[in-house]
Amino acid sequence: MIIPNLYPQAQVIRYNSEKIEITGKKFNGVYFKENFHPGWQAKINDTAAPVFEAGLNFMYIPIPQTPNQIHLQLEFTGGFGNWIWFYINLLSLVVISVLILFPKLTHNLSSFISLPLSKLASKRISTLQTDEHLNY
Repeated sequence: MIIPNLYPQAQVIRYNSEKIEITGKKFNGVYFKENFHPGWQAKINDTAAPVFEAGLNFMYIPIPQTPNQIHLQLEFTGGFGNWIWFYINLLSLVVISVLILFPKLTHNLSSFISLPLSKLASKRISTLQTDEHLNY
């Protein structure tokens, strides 16, 4: 009598902290002990799959039952907000570096910008003063 193997069989390949592949048979889901973040994307046999928050801020990916080999790909792509903050920080770093490394350039630039702004402000103040004399 041959006893069939009823236990799940899986092989995990972790390329780096942001890309993981799991291949195997006979499993219904993966409870992954990695911090949940909406930026995680899952594909089961090249089809998009949901990633749920489970347990202590971990992830759960349900696997549809199939007798075939299962190939699960997990990839962290980050969220839209993360990319915005990244580019804001990068821009801030560039601006601060220019301010520190080229003080004469920044001085000339600030005087170039402040001249039109001071003219605009003086026009606005004179307009406000003339409006005060009008009685509505």
